[in-house]
Amino acid sequence: IDAAIAPQSMPLDVLVLDPDDTTREQLCQQIEGLGLCPYPARHAAQALWLLESQAFCAAFVDVVLDGSDAGQGVEVCRRVKAGAMNPPNRPPALIILARAASPVHRVRAALIGDDAFVLKPLELAATAGLLDSFGIALPAPTSRT
Repeated sequence: IDAAIAPQSMPLDVLVLDPDDTTREQLCQQIEGLGLCPYPARHAAQALWLLESQAFCAAFVDVVLDGSDAGQGVEVCRRVKAGAMNPPNRPPALIILARAASPVHRVRAALIGDDAFVLKPLELAATAGLLDSFGIALPAPTSRT
């Protein structure tokens, strides 16, 4: 019985924070194609606003780990992990997006609490597998004509 209730109590919304329009739109299309609802954000301020009013099952966050915007990105990650709008004990999965994977970037991502560190761009199968690895049940995509 609990297994049947759990997927319904988990939000089907996914936060996507990426300053690159092409990457953000591609990832949002993939998420929508998997039957989830993407909430795109171009800037940390938009993501922080969304986190105040919405529960998410996952958050894909591009954090510039060595630039001047890192502080705002880290704050987004902290709020994702706090999961204030989520059901108790169900913070969203925090997936850090990066263009390069230096050891320093991986360590910094781990220190801010990432659940996964992935290189972009992501293929659809990788996105689906990643979400599945966090126990996010993907609803059957609706067919559109």
